Amino acid sequence: MDCNSAIKLNPRYAEVYYIRGIIKHSLGDENSGCLDLSKAGELGYNPAYKVISDYCN
Repeated sequence: MDCNSAIKLNPRYAEVYYIRGIIKHSLGDENSGCLDLSKAGELGYNPAYKVISDYCN
């Protein structure tokens, strides 16, 4: 199952936003990756904030 499918099944699955954000960022889609990481943080996945501070500011 890919990240998009997992999010469709459960839009509040914070860890999947985190993983998708890291993948997007590493593939060069930095803005979209940071948006996904931000969404993960909003949904309560605290490790996202460390990655955001390292890569999105």
